[in-house]
Order: sequence, then structure tokens, then C-alpha cells
Amino acid sequence: MVITDFDGTLFSDNKTVHKRDYATLLELGKKGIKRVIATGRSPFSASKVLSDDFPIDYLIFSSGAGIMNWKTKEIEHNFSISSDMIKEAYSVLEETGFDFMLHKNIPDNHYFYSVKQNKEKNSDFERRCSLYREYRLNGNKKDIMSLDKASQFVIIKT
Repeated sequence: MVITDFDGTLFSDNKTVHKRDYATLLELGKKGIKRVIATGRSPFSASKVLSDDFPIDYLIFSSGAGIMNWKTKEIEHNFSISSDMIKEAYSVLEETGFDFMLHKNIPDNHYFYSVKQNKEKNSDFERRCSLYREYRLNGNKKDIMSLDKASQFVIIKT
């Protein structure tokens, strides 16, 4: 098995996969070696840049929240944050003042609640909110605290 990171590793800053890397993935598949990408991206986000026939076998997505068989698109494992953990983490994050996002549970984890707490400019937080603005949900505490499950918190410090 070969596991690789995606953004900044296999997927370069110019938004391409190098031909040599692609050829290596094909060759590994011919030899029966499982090919896995591990990424912070959701399956939705990964599918925007990876074709359905991209030469991998599995996608470990959302920083380990799930594992997808890339060929069948079946989610084989799904790990969730419980309601109690959401409430506990939210309370801690409120105290720190960090900006954060809470992603809905899989398979809808491309939808996220954004909570801007820090008064300082946070370009990474703002870039992510802008890039995925159609999937951004109101960061209302009441709505977040009523969730049964979520897939991940993304904490973005300035």
C-alpha cells in the first residue's frame, strides 16, 4: 500500500498532478499495490479536482473522518463527532477566541458552519469561506449545539 498526501504533495501548487506521479500510480495499480490519498478535503471537494478514473483505490478524506472506495464511491468507514463532543469542543473554542468551522456529518460534510470570533484579519479563514460560500451555513451557536453528529472541526488561527 502507498499512501500520499494530496494538496501540495501529489497535487501541486499549479493545480496539476505531475505526469511522472500519475504514471507511478498507474504502475503501482498494475502491480496490485493499493493506492491511497489522505487529505483534509471532503469527497465533494476531492471530486472537483480528481476524475472518477483517477488511479487510486481509496480516499481517506476530511482528515481521517472517512474512507471512500474511489472506484465505487462507497464510503466504507465513517467516523463522527458526537453531540456531547461538539458541545464540549465548542465551549473550549469559545474560550480561546479562535475562528473555526464545523463540518456537517458525512456525506454532507462539504456543508459547514463558520464561526468568526477573532477581530483580527484571518486570510485563510476568509479564503475558505469565500471559496465554498454556497456551502457555508450560519455559525449560529444554537444550531451548532443542536447537531447530533458532525465530521470535523477545522480551527484556523490567525
